[in-house]
Amino acid sequence: MPVAASSVIRAGSEILQAAGIEGREAEILFLCTFAASRASLYRDNPEIAESDRSRFLDRVKRRAAREPMNYITGDVEFLGLRLSVGSGVLIPRPETEWWLDALIKRLRGNAFKPRSVLDLCAGSGCIGLALAREFPGAEVVAVDISPDALLYARENAAINGVANISFVEGDLFGPLPPDSSFDLIVSNPPYIAVSELKKLEPEVRLWEPHVALAGGDDGLDFYRAIFADIRRFVSDDAVVAVETGSGQGASVREMMAVAGFGNAKIFYDYAGHDRAVFGSIKEI
Repeated sequence: MPVAASSVIRAGSEILQAAGIEGREAEILFLCTFAASRASLYRDNPEIAESDRSRFLDRVKRRAAREPMNYITGDVEFLGLRLSVGSGVLIPRPETEWWLDALIKRLRGNAFKPRSVLDLCAGSGCIGLALAREFPGAEVVAVDISPDALLYARENAAINGVANISFVEGDLFGPLPPDSSFDLIVSNPPYIAVSELKKLEPEVRLWEPHVALAGGDDGLDFYRAIFADIRRFVSDDAVVAVETGSGQGASVREMMAVAGFGNAKIFYDYAGHDRAVFGSIKEI
């Protein structure tokens, strides 16, 4: 027997609240499940067939098990891109969106147009795709060690119609030809200390891939590896930008400076946490 949408949402809200999750997320799941607008929902309060009600409640139960909302809905917005995400790939964060937007604006302001871009630890492809769209004349190479993540990245390139990007499976610079050279290298590497993983929220700790999170005992292993090899793969006027965890900016800036990027600068997010480090061989 059909049931009013308001009753279906109320039942979902009660399930989520019992699991310690805000009940309002039931409305979000409802709107995504039925591709409905909030205005039509509250104007019409449509009746929901039993089969559709079960489909909605299945999603609610997944969320009650602390599965990330974006895994359930299957996508996320990132700098105007619609990205497919799911089990096996890190969900792009607003913090990453923030620093990448800051980098793009800085490059625009200095009329810096890279011809070649390298995205290390590419994950869903969010960073590389945003840069490929911003700089259509550049060739972008995105590298990740996870074949699961690269499946999503390739799908996201197709979804967003981005053609000037290629994807390579491997560990950092390892799969690249030795004569590769890039004007811009970016990365959001794993930077969480192994001891901190158990403190993460269940949505992250239980569901998102640890290979995209764990950065060694102090969280800095990937930065050490990147800046040990980076000069072999950059042009004479290259720019580099990496995301960091809170409190890591000074250490990463020092590594960057030792590698020859003397103009390294820490960028702080709106909460005042160091969020990224930008550097260049020449002043831009």
